[in-house]
Amino acid sequence: DGLGSLTPVAIKGDNAPNTPVEVVFADIKSFVLNSLGQTAINAELFGPGVDSTNDHGIWAQDRDGLLRLIARAGDLLEVSLGDFRTIEKVGFETGGNTGNDEGLPSGFNNLGQLAFTALFTDGSSGIFVSSLATVPEPATAILLILGMMAVPQRRHAVRHI
Repeated sequence: DGLGSLTPVAIKGDNAPNTPVEVVFADIKSFVLNSLGQTAINAELFGPGVDSTNDHGIWAQDRDGLLRLIARAGDLLEVSLGDFRTIEKVGFETGGNTGNDEGLPSGFNNLGQLAFTALFTDGSSGIFVSSLATVPEPATAILLILGMMAVPQRRHAVRHI
């Protein structure tokens, strides 16, 4: 067939993860792919309770390929400790949508961190980095495994009476 293996990431009409079941992707506006094959998408939403204040968001695939909601219009975002602001609009740099190996700018790195912009309803804005879709570095994973092996196993003594 010439297409190789296909893996759907998001399809118009699918439930948008971390939203009510009836809320679906109405349109995929943009996407970016990192070198590990993770995809981040910017999508519009449709469904009950969706209006112009919460009709779009950004999602990124975690290391298992599951889409995770990063930020959605209408959500509160804690911009600093105790400072919560309502998101009006979110977006990210696509960098050509081709991965991170060609040197083009990308808001989605090979660790699974997604840099995005947020405009808030109070007129302020900022750039943020989400680690919700991160892939642990090999050294971190090895340390975690070694740490688990170093924890002594508790043996239960049996007392005979």
